Amino acid sequence: LKTRVLDISVTYLTGELFRTEIVPFLESHPEIIGLDASSEFDVRQEICKYLSTNINIQYLKMRLSDITAAMAELLAANESISNLDICDNNIGDDGAIALASKKNLKELSVFNNHITKIGAEALVRNGSLVFLGIGASIVNNDNCKTLLIENNTLRTLAVNTKDPELIKFFEEISKERVERYNRRVTTFLMGGHPKAG
Repeated sequence: LKTRVLDISVTYLTGELFRTEIVPFLESHPEIIGLDASSEFDVRQEICKYLSTNINIQYLKMRLSDITAAMAELLAANESISNLDICDNNIGDDGAIALASKKNLKELSVFNNHITKIGAEALVRNGSLVFLGIGASIVNNDNCKTLLIENNTLRTLAVNTKDPELIKFFEEISKERVERYNRRVTTFLMGGHPKAG
């Protein structure tokens, strides 16, 4: 079964166009389970509000869309989205905490979202994530380290660093998880955030 994704990121969207063209199209095509709505257009609030009740979309990409904490709360209310890529937005700690409560979320990328250690700790506590893409510096503290070691579901932690001290920090986490659960966290270390996919 091939995943069907609707890419509206390059489309100039107005609220009216979204309501009259995109929503009816999505409603009449339940086989579309992915949506790329990355844009800087003013319909982001409307998109998030619509997605808060949509039951078909499982994958959502909304990069560079100025998503706020309130919009992240709308996305957290959605029960079908399990893969969320909202890099380069502005969800902050409140948005991260809202998303951390989403128990069906499997993959989350939140690079460059003004999240501090408070939001990072909430995300690491989420018991359903298997992939987390987040800034390395905000999970580099003893409390997050303990939470990462205790998190039994997280399989991949994607961080953006080449700093030897941070690399050592993440290697220690993987070693301790192997000792505790016979399970390693794969850590991708990179200079910038990962590409979508």
